[in-house]
Amino acid sequence: MTEKEDWAEAQAKVVAAEVARLRKAKRPKWSIKRLADETERLGYPIGQSVLSNFEYGRRGARLEVVELLVLAAALDVPPAQLLWPNYPDGIVEYLPNWPATAELAALIFTGQVRADFSTGADLPIGGQLREADALIEERRRLNETIRTFSHGVNTESLIQEVKRISERRAEINRRLAELGYEVTGDSNGEG
Repeated sequence: MTEKEDWAEAQAKVVAAEVARLRKAKRPKWSIKRLADETERLGYPIGQSVLSNFEYGRRGARLEVVELLVLAAALDVPPAQLLWPNYPDGIVEYLPNWPATAELAALIFTGQVRADFSTGADLPIGGQLREADALIEERRRLNETIRTFSHGVNTESLIQEVKRISERRAEINRRLAELGYEVTGDSNGEG
């Protein structure tokens, strides 16, 4: 078996073990049939025999992206949790011979961090949070704060905080537009 095949099989085993663990952790515990039924309900049926072969390692390294997405939805977890169940600090092999923390792997996978896979990289996998993603995350937190403050208490200090957050959100939207993102906003604290 080549190093590439070893890495692919190791990744499939991690996903299979996490699928089995999450399935058995359901209360009441899910059978393989129950998981198969849930994938069918979601519109992409994965049969009992496929799931059984996958969980017991009889399928080798074969796992399609659509199966990963459907299994994650069926088990009510993010797909990254199936790939990197030791999130956030566990060490994973993002690519063969490219170790990273599970958190960094998830950030690279979602495009929030750009990885440097060059041979001269300072770290085996390095990168930095893209400005747009940092802005979008800050805007999400501001929106949540506005929603919290908007439901109820009308003290002057809370009104001033909502105003400050709204102004910062407008600044973030302007900067995102400058970066070339399509930004929409409305009056209910979104955007």
